[in-house]
Amino acid sequence: EEILSEPPVGLYLNNKLIFGHEALQGSRLHPQSFANQYISRLSSEPLNKPLGDSKNQADLLYRHLKALNLEQELVVLIPSNFNNEKLGIFLGIAKQAGISVKGFVDAPLAYTLGVPSSQDLHILDLDLHQTSITQIHIEGDKRSVIDNRSTESMGFASIIDGWINLIADEFIQKTR
Repeated sequence: EEILSEPPVGLYLNNKLIFGHEALQGSRLHPQSFANQYISRLSSEPLNKPLGDSKNQADLLYRHLKALNLEQELVVLIPSNFNNEKLGIFLGIAKQAGISVKGFVDAPLAYTLGVPSSQDLHILDLDLHQTSITQIHIEGDKRSVIDNRSTESMGFASIIDGWINLIADEFIQKTR
């Protein structure tokens, strides 16, 4: 079994749409041509600025899935706060992209499978744009999600931006 892990980000550069790690590398240099929330905002919501032929969030996911060129069945890790509407949209887009989705696995729940524990666990997931805390109930060999709370606009990107602003302010204070 192969595990594919690629950030769901896209960058439109030189009349070409690129995805994943390559797109992430150009994100700071070309922020107006960069998209990084098309999974969390999965819908027909229009992009602020079209990226090539992609006019909405769903278009970007479709093009990303096509670019992955996957031929095997997939099991997809999803956040605990992914609702049925987003699952349905994802399945429809995957089908249009020629990808067979075998099933979905709750990501925080999957993270705990390798952790031996007889007590409930809390998983803190720091995403690019949100932070979520998921409570996992453990009873014998059975594990289930009890609760999930997410905070939008408080993720890894906001932490990095905060540090960059702090460093810039310190630099300005010391050089004046």
